[in-house]
Amino acid sequence: MSSHKLRPINWPSGIKALVFDIEAMSFKFNPGMGEILCVAFQSPKWKEPRAVSYDDFEGYRDYHIQDRDFLLCQWMAEHFQDVETFIAHYGHGFDRPFITARMMYHGLGPFVQSIDEDTHRLAKRNFNPGKRGWGEGLPCSLRNLCEFLGVEHQKTGMSKLEWRQLMTNDYPDVMRDCAEYCKQDVRATLDVFNILKTLPGTRINWSLAESGKIGIVCPNCGSDNVQRRGTRTTTVSEYRRYKCMQPKCGKWSRGTKNVWAINPKDDDILVGV
Repeated sequence: MSSHKLRPINWPSGIKALVFDIEAMSFKFNPGMGEILCVAFQSPKWKEPRAVSYDDFEGYRDYHIQDRDFLLCQWMAEHFQDVETFIAHYGHGFDRPFITARMMYHGLGPFVQSIDEDTHRLAKRNFNPGKRGWGEGLPCSLRNLCEFLGVEHQKTGMSKLEWRQLMTNDYPDVMRDCAEYCKQDVRATLDVFNILKTLPGTRINWSLAESGKIGIVCPNCGSDNVQRRGTRTTTVSEYRRYKCMQPKCGKWSRGTKNVWAINPKDDDILVGV
């Protein structure tokens, strides 16, 4: 197991969803390969994201430049294996394939199989039915979405000079800045997702993900601001019916426990109707 130089990260058990982002770099002399510089991540329940960089591990200098992210990849393989849902921006097109390639390269096996929520895919599906430019829809980069939606945390980025300094490995302060940029991307992604998750195309059932944690929650947006509204009857059973009271959601759902057998004090798990 890898040894971490910095203050140990408090990793609570039972994490079901993580917003995450990586900063990575490719090598021109080795097409298709590169290294993961750092990963930032945040549970939707945390107040702030956390980040881990490859230089946070003792002994990384003992590895060749192409292998110095091995300890970071090993750490992700150990700590992310129980996460059920990853939330990212363009994670299906960049983050997940890049992590999987690096883990396979290091002999660690593929990245954990999970449900992926992707703010780029959600925005493209709902805002941009066309294929080119402003004329047919909204460009779905994280920076554009942050500006368009007016979220609190805006997308930031590193300069070309900072990227060149990272390649030399002689500027530890730049690596710290890189981790901060990565954490800011996670904040921005979470802000954007909290708005887009009410749109069609989300794949996670928030009622199932959060059941037993904060009570009955809307399966569409994750809010616990739901009200019971009668029942829904099928040919063989009867279930409680609920309505989300969040202004930007308002979706209807029903419980999964039969009202004839459910204990009134038990939390129900909701599904969409």
